[in-house]
Amino acid sequence: MNQENILKKMVDAGITNETFSAEDVMERMMKKKSMVLQIGKSFVIYDPNGRIMRHTAAGFKKEGYKVKVLDLVQMKEENHYNPLHYFRNEAEAMSYARYLVNKLGNNNEETFMAGAEIVLLTALLCYIKMERPEKNQNFAFIMKMLRAAQINAMDPGAKSNLDVIFDNLEKKNPEHIAAKQWKIFKLNHPHDQNRVTTSLAAKLSVFDLPVIEKLMSTDDLELDQMKDQTTVLFVKNPTINDSYDILTELLCFQLMNMADCDHVSDWKEYQRNKKHEDDLLKDIREISTAAERAMFDSIWDFEEKEK
Repeated sequence: MNQENILKKMVDAGITNETFSAEDVMERMMKKKSMVLQIGKSFVIYDPNGRIMRHTAAGFKKEGYKVKVLDLVQMKEENHYNPLHYFRNEAEAMSYARYLVNKLGNNNEETFMAGAEIVLLTALLCYIKMERPEKNQNFAFIMKMLRAAQINAMDPGAKSNLDVIFDNLEKKNPEHIAAKQWKIFKLNHPHDQNRVTTSLAAKLSVFDLPVIEKLMSTDDLELDQMKDQTTVLFVKNPTINDSYDILTELLCFQLMNMADCDHVSDWKEYQRNKKHEDDLLKDIREISTAAERAMFDSIWDFEEKEK
């Protein structure tokens, strides 16, 4: 059964308002087909206004699907998402660091700054995942570490609290990937180290918001189980505030990487997955503009039929 048939079955079972038919909802859903990501028998549905969820969640539940919600609109904490929960190795940590820095950067940014930020973020991610207890493995702790990284640039021998942590780590294990990445970062002039730290902290400042700290302090989305389970994840993102777009894009990036991991030998399928990932991220980026958001909102405007 293809994606459209599966979705139609769930929509048909979930429609409770006689004003709508399954076809009405499906027509609008499939107009933005790239906003529905299928992973095995599971689905991730990008649903800014929550309208799709209201008309389909019951149908998914009837068919035995787990229904999960990442709510970035009202922050009801229906489910929690912690990207660090899914890092499996050092290479992935570096990949995610590069992704975040590049996504949050701008075209006018100095190349050395972006490179230094990637190295610094990789060091922090690897340290947290390999050396800290699970309760500290989140972006809130990364922000705490960045605040502890500032040094007196006028004093060549000055050390930050973070310097002490990584010095001790290197003594304990000179080959530790976090210690190695930190040493590369420290090759920069002290003044540039402060610039890099400040720039990275500013880019990641969304993770300092109390509501985001709470939402991302732990994880129960079970993204790594979606290929083997029947789950539907609704992602609700505000239509007039693009501050949280990076969270939905990172979620998509992680899901596509998880999907790729079991198909590395199949280059053609890998290319298809990457193309779908690019299309999906492109759509999400386009929706970030006010005009596109308004257009998208009208496409999904089920409320017109209720008037």
